Amino acid sequence: MSGALLARFIFIIAGTVLIAILHWPYPTWLKGVAIAVLVTQGGIAARWLQASSTQEQIRSLSRVLLVVDLVVTAVLVYLFAPLYHDVWAFFLLLVVFGATQDRQGAAIPTAVVSAIVVIASYLWPAYRPSVILSPIDVLIDVSIIGLMAAGVDVMYRSIVSRSASLLAHSDAMREIADTQTSRRAEFEAQADGMRKVVELATTLMRERELAPLLDRILEATVQTFGFHCGSILTAERDRQVFVYRSALGYAPEQMRRLMVREVPFAQAYIKLDERFLVRPSAYYAPVERQSWHTDPLSCYRPEAMLVPRERKGAWHEADTLLFTLTSASGEIIGLLCPDAPIDGKVPSVETLGNIAMFARIAASAIENVHLGSIEPQREVMQRVAKILDLTAAIFVERDLDKLLHRILAVMLESFGFNAGTILLRRSGSDSYVRRAAVGFPREVEGREVSGADLREMMNERTRLRETFYYAPMELNVAGGVTRDPSRAVLPRVDSGQWHENDILLFPIFNSNDELIGVLTPDDPKDRRVPAYEIIQAIEVFARIAGLAIETNLIRNVAGKL
Repeated sequence: MSGALLARFIFIIAGTVLIAILHWPYPTWLKGVAIAVLVTQGGIAARWLQASSTQEQIRSLSRVLLVVDLVVTAVLVYLFAPLYHDVWAFFLLLVVFGATQDRQGAAIPTAVVSAIVVIASYLWPAYRPSVILSPIDVLIDVSIIGLMAAGVDVMYRSIVSRSASLLAHSDAMREIADTQTSRRAEFEAQADGMRKVVELATTLMRERELAPLLDRILEATVQTFGFHCGSILTAERDRQVFVYRSALGYAPEQMRRLMVREVPFAQAYIKLDERFLVRPSAYYAPVERQSWHTDPLSCYRPEAMLVPRERKGAWHEADTLLFTLTSASGEIIGLLCPDAPIDGKVPSVETLGNIAMFARIAASAIENVHLGSIEPQREVMQRVAKILDLTAAIFVERDLDKLLHRILAVMLESFGFNAGTILLRRSGSDSYVRRAAVGFPREVEGREVSGADLREMMNERTRLRETFYYAPMELNVAGGVTRDPSRAVLPRVDSGQWHENDILLFPIFNSNDELIGVLTPDDPKDRRVPAYEIIQAIEVFARIAGLAIETNLIRNVAGKL
């Protein structure tokens, strides 16, 4: 609007000069009045514009300005038309001005008034005409005004429509950008959460005593994920009970009574029903859906058990949250039970997922303690400890292919293999690609393996543990990579010797227990089928590798947003 006022001021100056030099057969004061009206109205309009605070006020101001300009111009054109016929062209400026200031049809009314003035000056001239016009001349003048008005009106309506479309597109793009920013923040938070989980895991895996390990697991869970209290129970399968082994944050008397409690398997498994499964190995049972009586002894504030839930999403004192501690063979060896979130809310899905990941690593640490107590397996656990020293460096790596090669190199060196590959699932398809290969010809890397072929290698015949598959050459399972074809045709000498066509497969899972890849070590350096304790250690390593790969994928997605 300020720009329009400036343009109008320039036009008034030009018009004043023309009025001053052109022949004026009428009283001189009339000329002064017209100029004074235009100048005075422009000054008043400028002040009103400064005082305007809404779009409607500005629009009203532009309409008033247009009406006054149209009246003054109409009078001047009517008076000058008998002497200078082409003076009607000044109406075209008002047509354009009207369209710019009020796009809802101002150009057409302005053109109508202009056409009426042109016709009136022809039929009833204010002074004796200097040139005799024909009706055709007047018709041409009126037609030009009408065409100009129609064209300007269509043009500005098109501009308005396009502006609205661009505005809608801009809003949509802004919404997409906000969504991507939010998703990126979520991905970054998830990656940071996974990094914290791994940092905790590397500390836990070095613990060699069970009781201190359980205390550290519980303390890390409560402090890292924001709970007032919690407990850990371990399974005693011979007696079919879960026994409290660690508790934190409860009142002293509650702690004393909890540590002598036992929970029968049958009672615990009621809470591990599929109805309450919110994430793999994570179970949340709100009090409204429970079919059992919650013992006040297990609550942070027993006096609040009977109080209704304050609001949706708020934590209730009788809510139950459990995370299963599962061994590599798939057995539940314990329960992690954080309680009473500090923020008073039911934990988010992301938080539950991070705790579930930590619970899986914690279960591996518990297994590690049991293995470390067996003399022949201590050397293997020392290897795992060395691997953990390299974990932080692995998680820093941002390039996925470099990360996979580092994981593979660490695995081969630590567990005594000459070769190996890592298969990674192709996003959005049932196929896997060998993204990393060591000890094989270069063309092996990049080869694709169909989901059907992989399932042929990983079936009930070859599964020895939940996270380990072994296909000896006698099963004639296809799909492996042959390192030395000349040895592939030779028979196995004894039952413990490694054969060229043997296949080892360790599935790699993400935090949702979805298969995202497979680790396939090959050609042991001692030419023997790996011992049971080696297999268990590689299973632990595969879990950590899965966290590293998932963290890398999440960071890469966040980086693209």
